[in-house]
Amino acid sequence: MSDTDEEKLSSCAVQVEREPETEKIALGNRIREARESRKISRSTAATALNVSVSTFKAWENGEREPSALQLKNFSLIYEISLPWLFTGKYNMHEPTHDFDRISFSKSMTLRDTLGNPVNVDDFIFVPRFDIRITAGHGGVWPGHEAIKDILAFRRDWIQSAMPGVIPENLVAANIDGYSQDPTLKHNDLILIDLGDKSSSEFFYVINLSDQGMMVKRLQRLPGGGLNILSDNSHAFPALPLTAEQAAQDLTISGRVRWFARMI
Repeated sequence: MSDTDEEKLSSCAVQVEREPETEKIALGNRIREARESRKISRSTAATALNVSVSTFKAWENGEREPSALQLKNFSLIYEISLPWLFTGKYNMHEPTHDFDRISFSKSMTLRDTLGNPVNVDDFIFVPRFDIRITAGHGGVWPGHEAIKDILAFRRDWIQSAMPGVIPENLVAANIDGYSQDPTLKHNDLILIDLGDKSSSEFFYVINLSDQGMMVKRLQRLPGGGLNILSDNSHAFPALPLTAEQAAQDLTISGRVRWFARMI
């Protein structure tokens, strides 16, 4: 074999090796483009997908590749076309929800339970995660990466009831436990604003060290510390954290903005 033939084979080998890397970079660029189009921070997107900010950054930089389920969840949460994420073809902002909105005929009329016509663009579709956020001593049920279903809320109602909230930052989950009785009860459905991590005196979904996700009130203390509070304070005493402990052990996922309860 001549030197020229060896050089050709070597060049082909390098090209084959680089193609997957090129695909990962292209996918990362599309993930970044989609996130920026929704004006979402890396931190917010990473929290919604239950991954670290460093992992999400590695996706965008083409250093790592998300799973198909993670891409699907990203598509559902931020209403991004899944075929566009995979291939770069079609329209980025044509959402692919579980009910397959893309397949709707242009002539199809959607109706509510009273038979009135409904415009799907008047609604925001919020993913409900298959997790139990503990109102107690912490913990996450298995399977917390998955989206269980999609809940529809009127966009104008969200804007009126939750001024300043970006609808794309909302996710839903259910509470497990009794530490926030009587305000929040076991099995309540909550809407969480992943864009609000201000730690003022409201309910927040937090993760404290290895205790898992919990719903707690947060109270600022002098010197930058935080008090972690429960409304059922007799059974669940306050837990004070110094500024250093809060920085090391506490992650705030988002603020609870609304709840619903079965009667």
